[in-house]
Amino acid sequence: GPLLADTFSEPIALAPILQASLLNGDDGHARTMYASRLLVDVIVSRGVKDPASQDFLYGALAWALNYWMAVSALLLDSQTHQPDQDAIIKVGGNGKRFGLQLASQPGVWWVTEAPKIHGVVAQEAWQDLPLGVLGDSAVVDFVGLGGQCLDLASLSAQNLQAFLPTDYATRQSQFLMTPLSFLAGRRGLTDFQRVVATDTGPLVLLGMIDGSGEHGRIGGGVATVTAALLQSLQEWQHETTMV
Repeated sequence: GPLLADTFSEPIALAPILQASLLNGDDGHARTMYASRLLVDVIVSRGVKDPASQDFLYGALAWALNYWMAVSALLLDSQTHQPDQDAIIKVGGNGKRFGLQLASQPGVWWVTEAPKIHGVVAQEAWQDLPLGVLGDSAVVDFVGLGGQCLDLASLSAQNLQAFLPTDYATRQSQFLMTPLSFLAGRRGLTDFQRVVATDTGPLVLLGMIDGSGEHGRIGGGVATVTAALLQSLQEWQHETTMV
C-alpha cells in the first residue's frame, strides 16, 4: 500500500482496462485475470521496480476485483436521492442475512435470509456446508458486471452451466436500467421494482465459504436474486450495525 501510494501521482483510467478485459474472457467478478494483468502492467510501468512487489502483483489473479468493487460501490451510491427510479445502492451479506439499501431510502437497511449459493464444491462431503451470500462483492453484480456479463464471459458461463437459468445471457435487460460509459454503454444499475415486476434479478457470482469455519473457501457458484427474495425484505430495526 505505501509503495503504491508513493509511486502514483496521476490516476489510471480504469474503464478501458475493464472493457478490454470483458472482451477477453473476464466477467468482472469471478474471473478477473485479464484485467488484473493489465492493471499490474500499468502499476509496474509507473515505477514499482521491487521484485517482491512485482511477483506478488503478477501472482494476484483477482487483483482487479478490488478496483471493480470500489468503482461499483461508487456508481451505485451515485444514484442516491434519484426521485425517478428505485435503484439498489448498497448490497451485501454476512452468510446468514442478505441486505440492501434503496436510492429512495438511503441509510435504511432492508434484510432477509441470505440466499443459497449453488455451484461446484471441492469435495462432495462439503455439499451442505456453504454459507449463504457472503461479503460486499455483490455490488459488482448489481452494477452490471459478474453474472450480468455471462454473454461475454463464456468460460465463466461454461463452468457454472449446471447452475444457471436458461436465460442467463439475456436476463440482465429485464432489470438493468441505465447505459453506463464505464461498461462501454452496456446497461447497469439494478432497479428494485423491475426485479419484482419481472421476477428476474441479478446473478451474483460468489465464492462458497464453509459454514463450519474449518475449511475456508470450498468452491464457487451463483446466487439468483428473485422477486420473492426482495419481497421478503424487512427493515432492520436493531440499533447496532450488526446484522
